[in-house]
Amino acid sequence: ASLVNSNGPIASRDSALDNAARYADNLPPLERQLVLAATYMSHSTKADRGKALEAYRAAYAMDSSDLISANQLMLLYERRDESDSAIRYARRKVAINPDGSTMIRVVEELAGAGRTEEAIATLDSLRTAYPEFVTTTWFRWNRAAVAYQAGDLAAARATTEEILREGTDADRAITLPNLVQLDLIEGRLRSAVVNRGRADSLLASRQSGTRIDGVTEAQNDILFRGRAAEGIARLDRVVSGAQWREAAPIDRPTFQVVALFARAGAPEKARRVITAERASLPAIASAPGNKPWFDIADGEIALAEGKFDLAVQLFRGALVASDGAPSEARERATHALARAFDRAGQLDSARVVYQRLIDLPASNRFAANVDGIALAETHKRLGELYDAKGNRANAIKYYSAFVTQWKDADPELQPTVATVKKRIAELQKTDQ
Repeated sequence: ASLVNSNGPIASRDSALDNAARYADNLPPLERQLVLAATYMSHSTKADRGKALEAYRAAYAMDSSDLISANQLMLLYERRDESDSAIRYARRKVAINPDGSTMIRVVEELAGAGRTEEAIATLDSLRTAYPEFVTTTWFRWNRAAVAYQAGDLAAARATTEEILREGTDADRAITLPNLVQLDLIEGRLRSAVVNRGRADSLLASRQSGTRIDGVTEAQNDILFRGRAAEGIARLDRVVSGAQWREAAPIDRPTFQVVALFARAGAPEKARRVITAERASLPAIASAPGNKPWFDIADGEIALAEGKFDLAVQLFRGALVASDGAPSEARERATHALARAFDRAGQLDSARVVYQRLIDLPASNRFAANVDGIALAETHKRLGELYDAKGNRANAIKYYSAFVTQWKDADPELQPTVATVKKRIAELQKTDQ
């Protein structure tokens, strides 16, 4: 659990799970069941969400006061997008062990279910019931998440920066990626690069992460600046560099690099990277739990090659996990599916799926690292699609959301903001 929570090397996590399984027969029945369940839940090649759910249910049946079983069932139902069950087990945790650390889980699950007002009310109740917990980093993380869910980016940023000022190095290592995503959401590209470097340095110093420079800069070139050639050149340097070679293949940002190469119009380079990943990690590539991520990678390549039907098929497949429930890649797959319909000229379908992405709970999109690369694009594109349909009210709504989101964006992005502002004024004038 410590290795998972600290973003530790995946190989170390797998080794710990394998060692635990090796000696599991010497443990009492409940502990043996928990080791089996943990392997099904977190191992990179043996994970099976359906089997994990079954195993933790069995453990909970052995002892319904077991906090670990209740916690993991909460997480599994959360990942399956079964929010009512996730909330029920979060509340069961409070009944088993009433304190701030269990009550905050109820806040997390309510926010993840899109029940923002209830999350805020529960956060306020926690302040009263457990005032000593309010100063913890865990409370502040959730205060930031609830603020983001409520649409208050300024409060989310202020709370995140508060953690960075007052937290430990461990807190900062986990929190800095959140600040990077807030930077990207608001179009602060230069700040995102600086904070990504800070995060990577901290993780590397704690031996709990792999530093590979240049990916965020390439992402900014490709997704925000319209500089595909520069982005491709950066990625070429990344995948041919020492940091990439020396990193364990499982710890490289392979899926991110594949998607960026593809979106920059270099599908052959993307294919080489994902082919190398499959060759070096065959067990991971064939594991059912990882299929959605490989489907998205293959879909991005198909989309870049103009194979729209194949891309749609792959992205749709990535929405569903091997257990038949929504996959943990659903936010990213939804964004990719919208873009596939858009590129194929199926604009009504694109609009529906972009709208579906926006309608997902904001805290879930943030946790999935989707909003940093997708939210501004989605707001702007929805504005354009509704504009083309003559739906002025929704066009203004989403254009305005984009302008608000990027009001403090870097100067190089402000011409785009100005163009959208001009279109809003034209539509408002037409309404008069």
